[in-house]
Amino acid sequence: MTKLHFWTQGLTSAKAREKFLMSLKTYLRSRPKSWWLTRIIGVVVTYALLGYIVGSVQRAPSSFSAYLAKIKHTPALQTARLFLGGYDSYISAKNYYKSQEKHILASIKDTELHPYWAKSQEGLTDKETWQDMVMGRMKSVASQLKEGSRDDFKVEKDKCEMYGFLKRNDIPFVPLLGMWDNQDELVKFLSELKSKDKDYVFPLWLKSCHLTQGDDAGRIMIKHEDLTDSERFGKVVDWINRKYSQKPNDDARAWSDDARVVEVIWGRAYLANICDYEAYALRDGTIERWDTSLLSKIAHVPVTDKEHNQEALWLREEGHLEKVYALAERVCRAMKTDQVRVDIFVRPHDPDGVVVNEISISPGALYKWHAAFMAQMWRKGHVDHIYKLSVTTKKVYEEGPRRGQLGNGPDWFIAAPPGPVPPPGPAPVPPPPSPLAPPPAPRN
Repeated sequence: MTKLHFWTQGLTSAKAREKFLMSLKTYLRSRPKSWWLTRIIGVVVTYALLGYIVGSVQRAPSSFSAYLAKIKHTPALQTARLFLGGYDSYISAKNYYKSQEKHILASIKDTELHPYWAKSQEGLTDKETWQDMVMGRMKSVASQLKEGSRDDFKVEKDKCEMYGFLKRNDIPFVPLLGMWDNQDELVKFLSELKSKDKDYVFPLWLKSCHLTQGDDAGRIMIKHEDLTDSERFGKVVDWINRKYSQKPNDDARAWSDDARVVEVIWGRAYLANICDYEAYALRDGTIERWDTSLLSKIAHVPVTDKEHNQEALWLREEGHLEKVYALAERVCRAMKTDQVRVDIFVRPHDPDGVVVNEISISPGALYKWHAAFMAQMWRKGHVDHIYKLSVTTKKVYEEGPRRGQLGNGPDWFIAAPPGPVPPPGPAPVPPPPSPLAPPPAPRN
């Protein structure tokens, strides 16, 4: 019998319970006032903390990573980072912002903003964080869909429409074999690829147009063996059938070739996130490498090992970065937007071979110290209203000089034939003169 069982059994008799209660009463009466005061304060604080924790959990999205992203840039945590060793990197980010400010201001004034994006950032207080800006945009996206049936967000949230938009604007993107809206037709096409291995370069990537978040696992790599082996091909078919019926999940948001992720603000590329090297490439030629240690992640301390930093320099020395920036800015201008993240593929030794992989209007990256300054420039264009508002009536994904619509299968984009030139009509009748305007001068 354990001591706990012995003690609880001892309280089963009335005499033992009475003795225990008397001892407890005597003990509590002998406590000083300071003891009672500290206990009461402790209970109140504990109750308040539990209430805060419960409320936070209830308000948090189902994915903890999304909730964590919302608190990473709180003022308290940012201040702590300065004392943990991040002061120098903060000053570096601030100085970089100052060097780019004039370029972005000039770009804002030259921006023709689509009304859809203008409405997405109304009512700013000029205090919003980067994450606030992203969340504000996505809330507006939802409200514009409910109130006015505007689905312009499909320029990114529907990968099929995204590639159609890139096609309409003659923007280079990854080669596409086709688009399918029917599982059986897609499976038939894949089965026919078994005997065409020499016509294609494997592996291939199969993407679900409607599943754009990473947590949705909306893409799969297909090797040639996945098509020739019946068991593996069956798994591919199962994946296709599951993804066709899967609904997108946005809870993870707080709202070979190498990939380069470029953040463009008001038509000006601000930085490139070089994911393979844990690095940021800046417009002044600087490449910041970031340590993966816990302290570095918390304090935002960059890598100072010069030899280690050399690994990513080939992107700058081979001339890739300027090509990447130019392509990303071209996408932003075509979208007539205030901010977009553009994912670009580059090939070593081929600076002109850059192509767009995809874009994002709700980026999840927080960009360490740079985020606060990026948010400041993003806000400024709206708060000061120094952009030009576009008069377009097209949806964002319909913008572009080329006309056409999405098809099915290998012929996924059907270009519209040039329309006939309208016959000349009668000469326009001039409007009557305004009562405030002087009468027209008589002709000779």
